[in-house]
Amino acid sequence: MKMEMEIVLELVEGGVHTLFQTSKSKITIGRAESCDITLSDDGASKQHCTIEFSNGRFWIIDSASKNGTHINHEPVERELFYLGDIIQIGESYIRFAANEMSITLCQRLKRPSKKFSQNASITLAQSAIKASKGHNRNNHRNGAAELTDLEISKKRSSSKRLIKKKIIS
Repeated sequence: MKMEMEIVLELVEGGVHTLFQTSKSKITIGRAESCDITLSDDGASKQHCTIEFSNGRFWIIDSASKNGTHINHEPVERELFYLGDIIQIGESYIRFAANEMSITLCQRLKRPSKKFSQNASITLAQSAIKASKGHNRNNHRNGAAELTDLEISKKRSSSKRLIKKKIIS
């Protein structure tokens, strides 16, 4: 089943940004090859969660995963998913790729009670946080960081790649 719009999701896994473009109403995420978005993250279950388009809204639904699904650092079982929200699965992060979608579509995806201004200079980046003896990961927002273009240009390395994929229904 297709929805009436085409969305773009950005996945950050192991320092690699991947864009997924789809108009499917149900997107499965996990380690299994049968998933629409396949993760290599050990913190992800084989069938970890689903993003579902229903009644004009996007929902994130955890599939009874071992390590849980988080939106904006809060554990969820079934929750609305809006523009600006970050889904965390293990050490991987997913969000709507606002810079790859039209302003009209972005306005439809925004949280109703939250003012939204599209800022192209902010991007999702995954910090390289190493767990060390006595080091608490939670103090680092579970490895997620938002960096401005200026900060990113200073930290770019040849190992970062941007990959675009299309999920076909």
